[in-house]
Amino acid sequence: MGSIDSTKADALAWKQLEEGHWTRPLVGMEPYFVYFGNLTASLAQGREHYIIYSIIRVQTVQELDIEDIKLAWQLLRFEQPGIATVADATDWSLHYHVPDEGAHQDWVSQTVKVVRNGPAANMYAGLDPVHSAAIYWLPDSNELIFRLPHWQADGLGHGCCGTHSSRNSRMCRVLHSSNVAKRYPI
Repeated sequence: MGSIDSTKADALAWKQLEEGHWTRPLVGMEPYFVYFGNLTASLAQGREHYIIYSIIRVQTVQELDIEDIKLAWQLLRFEQPGIATVADATDWSLHYHVPDEGAHQDWVSQTVKVVRNGPAANMYAGLDPVHSAAIYWLPDSNELIFRLPHWQADGLGHGCCGTHSSRNSRMCRVLHSSNVAKRYPI
């Protein structure tokens, strides 16, 4: 079995630029997806090419509400902070800022949406452009839509987001019902 090339491992290592600001260079296919995402967004009213879109039908005993979805999304950010990274095409890097409470709540309000005119399969063209990961809750059809640029995740990573979020949604109901969330805020 071969060894890991240390130059490749170093390229994936995050470096702290200043307190709470982390960065790493874009690697592999990431520059391609960032470049063409920016190019197509400039030509198509902000719509990037290579946005991954998936739908999950949620089957639960109890009805979910938007607070469950928001808390699950926050837990996913904690587990997978890459969903909150920003790509910078000027220096070909990814940036992650550790948010304070206000910035964290702004991120949640910008990336978690409730849509009431489902079903999800008919909504692709009507949703606003995204430049980072976003989740949409369709309570009428009990569906979640995940959208994110391809530079943030591939198909497998996108599937993991859905798995984590649906597991987290169940966990959030338990947290809410047991009042644990108030004692241990995320």
